[in-house]
Amino acid sequence: MLPTKPPLLLLACLLLATSGWAQAQTNPTRGRWEIGVDALSLFEKNTFAPYSLFGRYLLNPDGNKKSHFRARIGYNFHSYLDTVTRGNSHDHDSREFAFMALVGYQREFSVFDRSSLYAGADVSFNRDFVETLWDLPNITGFETVQQRIIGLHGVIGYSYSLTQNLRISLESSVSLSHRYYRYQEDVFFYFDDGTPMSGRNGHFGSTRIDSKINPFHQLLVTYKF
Repeated sequence: MLPTKPPLLLLACLLLATSGWAQAQTNPTRGRWEIGVDALSLFEKNTFAPYSLFGRYLLNPDGNKKSHFRARIGYNFHSYLDTVTRGNSHDHDSREFAFMALVGYQREFSVFDRSSLYAGADVSFNRDFVETLWDLPNITGFETVQQRIIGLHGVIGYSYSLTQNLRISLESSVSLSHRYYRYQEDVFFYFDDGTPMSGRNGHFGSTRIDSKINPFHQLLVTYKF
């Protein structure tokens, strides 16, 4: 005789599947995160560190005009070791390290079918360090350049949804930045026979405030999950 009720194991599987689907539908953070990159790094128009990750978090999922908290963190590292003895040689070793962080807020002011216009503001911090090491028979020593930039950016952007989860956003900005610059050197020059000729030893520092209109602030490609 065939059983009149489904096996208990089948019922349990159905209940678990239904429960998991219901939790996914009611999860308050589902669909509120976006993670992506800035595609301007591919065109060398990026004003931030090229290797970075951008994120947005939706603050009002039930609102008609969405608001997001946004952040970006990135770095750049380059090291050059000159081993060329003739021909195209730079005659020195060098290394560069940069770090940046950005936090901000944005809110839509016009919403269309698959796109929107939004405005917001970001605060950014950038630090850049470049060191050059001279190690030649007639030149020895080092040079360093340090920069520290704190910026405030007023942002306006256009966002378009390519798919339900994939979005592209182009942003322009008006920026006000406080820039600190420091240059330090300790370099000595020698004649070909090894006797000292001259040297440079000292440092220079400056601060200034810059303003800039940037048509290409960020070109973001993000994935929503």
